[in-house]
Amino acid sequence: MNLILLRHGETEWNTKHKLQGMKDIPLSAKGEEQAWALHDSLIKYGVTFEKIYVSPLMRAKKTAMIVTGRPAKELIIDDDLREMSFGVCEGAYYNLRDPEAIEKLPLNLRNFAENPAAYEKPDGGEDFIDVIARTEAFYRRVLVNDADVKGNILVVSHGAALHALIYNIENKTDLNEYWNPKIGNCGAVTFKI
Repeated sequence: MNLILLRHGETEWNTKHKLQGMKDIPLSAKGEEQAWALHDSLIKYGVTFEKIYVSPLMRAKKTAMIVTGRPAKELIIDDDLREMSFGVCEGAYYNLRDPEAIEKLPLNLRNFAENPAAYEKPDGGEDFIDVIARTEAFYRRVLVNDADVKGNILVVSHGAALHALIYNIENKTDLNEYWNPKIGNCGAVTFKI
């Protein structure tokens, strides 16, 4: 099978550099445009999907419906694909391209991107180990339940959750390799399983 991991399209909170986590933020107009552009490319190249697994959050579901042209009832919603919870930090301004903004961030939020091994879960949130564990559970289910799939399986999720899934697929052991490769909005990574 080909396992295609797709990050949701852009949201308004992405453009405002706010941590979304479990907040159910919709796609922005640009996010929908990104999804439609990918939809058109997939049609052009004849790419189809045997199964479509999606996070329960609306930004991922809407991306999946646009990209595949399939209705919500054909998506397999899986709670293990939801984004990492940032607990009390959800909604915090988080712009790593702005040196002044970086200096104002608490060390733990800088660690989130720059030193994942030192990141500690905020109140009500998750850490990387939590997200790695739940995406590993998803991955193991796919390997068992979809072992006979010969075509493409699409997984639509979120930045931190997809990187956790990649961490599992690639059998990584160093948390500081967590963010490789980078995946932008409506960006995809493919694995032959």
